[in-house]
Amino acid sequence: MTRQVSFDLIQNAYRNHNLDQVIDLSTDAINHVYQSYFISVLDARAHAFGIEGHFSKAIRDAEEMIRYAPTQAIGYLRLGQLLSIQGKQSAAIKIYEKSLAMVEKQDGDDPAYVELIQRKKRAMEKSEQRLDFITMLPLEIVDAIFEDFSEPAMFRCMAVSTRWREILLNCPKAWAKVYHNHFYYESSVYQVGRTPAILRALPHIARHIKNMEAIINSMETGQIYLELFENGAFQNIKTLELSVYNKMNSHHPVLKCINKMNWRAFYTNRRLYYIGISMKTFTSSGMMMSFTNALWQTRYTLTKLDLNFGFYDGFNISITDILFYSPYLKTLVMGMPDHPLKKYMGNMEYLGRSHVALEDVQIKAKSIPGPILKPLLQYCPGIRRLCLQGCRHNVIDVVDEICNEKLQIFAYNTYSNDLPTLEEMDWEYYDGPSGLRYIIALSNDDYGVPANGILRLLYKNQKSLQTVCASLAKTELQGVNHYSNYFCSTYKQWYFERLRQLTYRYDGQVATESMILESITSGKSTSLQLFSARETPNIPMIVNTLICLPPVEQLELLYIQYDDDGANEQRSAALVRLFQYYAALPPEEQNLHKVQFDHCSFITDQVLFALAQIQSLRTIDFAGSCTISSPKILKEFLDKVSDHLVKVIFSGIDIINDDILDALGSMEHLGNLELSDNDQITEKGAIRFVDRCKTLHTLVLDYCTKVHQDTYASRYIKSKIINTEIYSDCHYDY
Repeated sequence: MTRQVSFDLIQNAYRNHNLDQVIDLSTDAINHVYQSYFISVLDARAHAFGIEGHFSKAIRDAEEMIRYAPTQAIGYLRLGQLLSIQGKQSAAIKIYEKSLAMVEKQDGDDPAYVELIQRKKRAMEKSEQRLDFITMLPLEIVDAIFEDFSEPAMFRCMAVSTRWREILLNCPKAWAKVYHNHFYYESSVYQVGRTPAILRALPHIARHIKNMEAIINSMETGQIYLELFENGAFQNIKTLELSVYNKMNSHHPVLKCINKMNWRAFYTNRRLYYIGISMKTFTSSGMMMSFTNALWQTRYTLTKLDLNFGFYDGFNISITDILFYSPYLKTLVMGMPDHPLKKYMGNMEYLGRSHVALEDVQIKAKSIPGPILKPLLQYCPGIRRLCLQGCRHNVIDVVDEICNEKLQIFAYNTYSNDLPTLEEMDWEYYDGPSGLRYIIALSNDDYGVPANGILRLLYKNQKSLQTVCASLAKTELQGVNHYSNYFCSTYKQWYFERLRQLTYRYDGQVATESMILESITSGKSTSLQLFSARETPNIPMIVNTLICLPPVEQLELLYIQYDDDGANEQRSAALVRLFQYYAALPPEEQNLHKVQFDHCSFITDQVLFALAQIQSLRTIDFAGSCTISSPKILKEFLDKVSDHLVKVIFSGIDIINDDILDALGSMEHLGNLELSDNDQITEKGAIRFVDRCKTLHTLVLDYCTKVHQDTYASRYIKSKIINTEIYSDCHYDY
């Protein structure tokens, strides 16, 4: 009905005084006018969205047009056009078919209805066309497309056509990083009896691969990789890692020669830069020959070698052999945790001359005696980083005797994971003298580091050391009466000029600790950032030392529990004095950011309230038993520091409950909360906490027994906090 006809009918009813008909016709006319303008506005916006490429918004408007006017063609025309533009011809055809059933055809020629029929016909014609867009795109764009495909998806693409296979096999970015699990794919019912697609493609794509990891399920499969490796097929590879998935008995014939093997290799134009092997049953003479050949053929380019023997004792190549075949080797990593170093050292005299290239040595062995290690240090004078795990006490004496000023990092019974690399050391600005900059000496089982040996190293490198971590142990010398006099006369005047981090474990002798503390106060060092002491009862002496220095950034007191000596009050009072001293400093001089109390039996209410006065405090880490009197006191402390704490760690504190969580939730800047070993907080309290704490981005609940992993509460918490870890069924020791 046209607007004019509608108006004439209303006028006619009005003249005849048919008021009910006037109301009905007027209401229909008003709705029609509103609908017409509303649909027109939506259509205009959908068209604009489509032109700018915002198809999801445009489609929402078109669908809204159809919902509002399901019998009008305009909404279907717009939606079909948007789908067709995106190449979704099948979806467009369905829309047009639906519209032809829903739209009412007007008398005579209805342009809108005719347009729907024509649009459907064009969509069907386009649907029948086959356009290979991949062959029309520049290679750079094709590479970018296939770069994000998974490996199974790429193999499916290779089956599309000969042209696609050719493009993919010559696409460097698509194969730059490859991961393949042979056990998973080859155990599939669709793959049984067939050569894996990766093995069929490998000779063609190997030249593109830079990083590859393959989990193989047979020796034959592994041999294919090794043959390609030896023949130079991996021309640009940086890392190649092969490992055997062993779900069967290790005596199965397939695993006769390999139980677990990993190769990682840097190999450019048949020049190998890095090999990494992890083996447990490496007895095949052919594979042994492959390894020795690799060493020989790459003797001029090999710079890093990583060997892990595990429980295996049949790998008959020594450190001497490795250094002989690899004169330019810079990094040597060897893991033999169940065998002594003596088994794999060899006779270093066979080298004939010094191996000057070796800089980084990392060895893990069951036993590393000093005399066995000594030839390695003598024939490798360029070592800058020495990381040893399994040391005997006389290793420190050998290092002190043999190593020259090139040695920068020495780790005693410590592996290299948490230590800086030589590259990082080179990048860091350092204007001090040559010598050791890092000494990390930890205990091996129940044995600590000999105090007399480590003190010699510290004294010798006092001007260059930046980080010292020493887990001291009592020695025979400490049993004699003149022990203190010996230390006082030997280390009477010394101090660290550049020390930034000091960590030590008390060895039971006040003389040792006083020497260490004297070394940082004699020169009034301004560089100390971290002070950490373990198992020492001498808190007042530590406080007297720290007050003489500029405020440290981190203070850690660990496992200090001397409940029977009656001196806990003095320890608490000393800490209160230290914190009050820090708090009284001008704001620009306050520097203490983190405090850690781990199993300390003298952390009282007064200590907490003194700590709360330090405005620079950002992180607290409390663990184990403490003497805080009640949750109320801890809540008061948290209220006092709520405006500046950003990270809180509580482990094994039995007074942490939902009320404490409420206090934590009200903190203005709290971003990280870690709670562990707790049986007080509930899921209800945890939900209330995450709802209140608007700044939190990391939450760890480790073995909080009333907060479970797979519940509505845990799922809700994970939906609110970006980084959430909840462990309830098992306990993780960090």
